[in-house]
Amino acid sequence: MSQTFGNLKDLSRLMGGAVQERWEDELGRMTRNILDPNTEPRRARKITMVLTIKPTESRDGGEMSFDVKESFAPPTPVKQSVFFDQTDDGTIYATQKLNQVAGQLDMAGNVQPEAVSMPIGTTEDEPQDEQGTMPQIVSFRAKERSL
Repeated sequence: MSQTFGNLKDLSRLMGGAVQERWEDELGRMTRNILDPNTEPRRARKITMVLTIKPTESRDGGEMSFDVKESFAPPTPVKQSVFFDQTDDGTIYATQKLNQVAGQLDMAGNVQPEAVSMPIGTTEDEPQDEQGTMPQIVSFRAKERSL
């Protein structure tokens, strides 16, 4: 005995068009992921469509479900070299390292911006020992200046 569900070759008719809609949405997301300059260009992207039918005990019906699973390239990490410095009042600063001097023109004629420097903490943020005191930090640069 051979029974069919009709013509399931047409995704636009399966589950009221939801299957084709999900496919088109995922294909659009995949294309945007490929075109995103913040992702790895050579990594393969995948879309997996899963159609599951769980029949009833009597086999006269069942529950049909559809799912789409994607495997896209994650955003690539953003890296920046920084310099650390500490002022006399204990404030610690991180300053981005630039490839050229601020105000200098690059090959495209763009002016190099000023390096961003921001406070990231103080020596008061340091962990304390059992007595509640901070470990002594010795500044060798300060000793060199006094020589």
